[in-house]
Amino acid sequence: MAVVLLDSVIEELAAAVVMTEANDRESLDTVRRCLQRLRTAVHAGSESEELITLADACIAFETRLGASGAETDAEALSALSQAVAGLQSCAATTAKSPKQASVTSPERVTRDEDTVGLIGEFLSESEEGLGRADQILMHAEHEGASAEAVNGLFRVFHTIKGVAGFLELAEVTTLAHTTETMLNRCRDGTLKLADERLEVVFDATATVRRMLAELRTAVQDSVPFATHENLEGLLQRLRALSEDATPAVAAAPAEPTSIEPAASVSAASRSPDAMGATKLRETVKVDLERVDALMAMVGELVVVEAMVGNAPEIAKSASARVRNCLSQLAKVTRDLQDVGMRMRMVPVAGVLQKIARMSRDLGRKSGKPLRVVLAGEATEMDRSMVEQIADPLVHMIRNAVDHGLEPPDERRRAGKPEEGTIRLSAYHEGGSTVIELADDGRGLDRDAILAKARDQGLVGPNDTLCESDIHMLIFAPGFSTAKQVTEVSGRGVGMDVVKSNLEAMHGRVTISTTPGQGTTFKLVLPLTLAIIDGMMVACGQDRYIIPTLSVVESIRPNQSMLVAFAGQLEMLNVRGQILPLVRLARLFNISDAKSDPTQAIVVIIEGVGRRLGLLVDEVVTQQQVVIKSLGQGLGPTRFLSGAAILADGRVGLIINVEEIAGTTVERRPGTASASAAAPAVV
Repeated sequence: MAVVLLDSVIEELAAAVVMTEANDRESLDTVRRCLQRLRTAVHAGSESEELITLADACIAFETRLGASGAETDAEALSALSQAVAGLQSCAATTAKSPKQASVTSPERVTRDEDTVGLIGEFLSESEEGLGRADQILMHAEHEGASAEAVNGLFRVFHTIKGVAGFLELAEVTTLAHTTETMLNRCRDGTLKLADERLEVVFDATATVRRMLAELRTAVQDSVPFATHENLEGLLQRLRALSEDATPAVAAAPAEPTSIEPAASVSAASRSPDAMGATKLRETVKVDLERVDALMAMVGELVVVEAMVGNAPEIAKSASARVRNCLSQLAKVTRDLQDVGMRMRMVPVAGVLQKIARMSRDLGRKSGKPLRVVLAGEATEMDRSMVEQIADPLVHMIRNAVDHGLEPPDERRRAGKPEEGTIRLSAYHEGGSTVIELADDGRGLDRDAILAKARDQGLVGPNDTLCESDIHMLIFAPGFSTAKQVTEVSGRGVGMDVVKSNLEAMHGRVTISTTPGQGTTFKLVLPLTLAIIDGMMVACGQDRYIIPTLSVVESIRPNQSMLVAFAGQLEMLNVRGQILPLVRLARLFNISDAKSDPTQAIVVIIEGVGRRLGLLVDEVVTQQQVVIKSLGQGLGPTRFLSGAAILADGRVGLIINVEEIAGTTVERRPGTASASAAAPAVV
């Protein structure tokens, strides 16, 4: 176990060094923390003497960073980077078990296809960096090399060196490091980047570019990565110019060197799925505004296609050939819409890893050792939703650490390991994205929640609530069962933010908890904010759209299912569960809607953890719609979240289920005999 932990710490240190700049105090602090963890890890197990020696050489840099100014830090970082590369190589040689991807996901093992993906990203980013380097060099050749230009070149080679070292591409790492060393002396003013030095950097960029091309070929053709460059001659020139000496005569061409480390290129390319021809993904950066404009145009195309396909004139007179063309048009439009949506999709790995890192820090502050397990980092969501989900997850993690996990002594008494576990996972379910956050803590205390809610007036003294309603009380504004405010939580604002953010994203949250065993929060979100799956319903002459995520079922009630309280409050008995009955016609003052529930349809919807029946005239169809903003000219639109243009060209209004559930159902009875409080609107 010690070897695996050490490998994880080394890789974390390598990544931190790559991303650190000499004038960035926060990133320097991150490197120092990694060095402190390295000291603990390397001396915690029986490591080889060579590994301990290399690790101690890296740890020695801890006191040098941030002590004597940016220039000294730059030199220290450069030397530390080389030391870490040697440490990685030694650890890879001595390790007896497969490396794991990160300390936050100990159950994962690096796979060959993952390595191919990393190589693809490395090639794309490195080629972009070399393009910037060429521009800098050409400008410096005519105008002279400014300090900013030298820094730009240094960053390009520093990044290439760091990632190449992580991928164990020894020759690329050596060339990038040697070039970086010379550029670092130019940065500190010891040398001047001009004449022969400028020329040798040109040669270095060209050589790296050719090596990357050979790397791409090696992966795609499933052969070992071998270079045929006169690499040693170029390295001698760089070293000589770094010492302000005359360049040595180029040596004879070196023999091709095959590199096959534990996570090597050739090993990755020989995976079963990659035999024959491995295809590296090509990427291109596009202005996000252009992507948004394309999605808007695709949305308009979807609407127009639906209008054309459902036009009565075409339906009456269309020949078989026209119908076939319309069918093909519909297919192409759907495919184009799918491709457009995927252009905005990004993996949730970044936000999950950020939350995992924060949870470890919170655990240390709270004195609660914990382990974070990640799953489904490759799950993709709309880019804008990934950004919006980060804030709710922060508050949920803080809540899980402070309220969910018990202190170590309490866990021992309960027969649990002292180290708590938080599992953060993402996956697709149907047409939705699901993010789950589970802990193995004490679970929700229903009695404490209910008592606090009664103290705050959220629940009446005689009201009876079911389990799910009690659990959902934690999302009320200002609600907290904490006995004192801590640095982590206790002010009662966090879970309210979770609820409001999810409502803005047309999502919902469910809670399952077992006393003494833990709690699971399940966030269900649409794939994108621009397009939703909806159930179109009719009420009078109007058409409304209910998001499919909020629909439980639809029924035609009989007279025995209808219950009235105080002669005016309508309820619905669905298999023994009493639900409030809300008439859509009364919410929007629709005069020509059906008034007899037994002749209409009740759509059971769920929002903010509460279920209710929504009375409509009929269910028309299920369809995917493009969300349009209502704008500011319509006045109050309390129970609406947007609009959509329907297939017949009419406008359909999108129902805000969370607002209706939160406003019209203040409290829901848990049993058929329970008393009910009158809703604000029925």
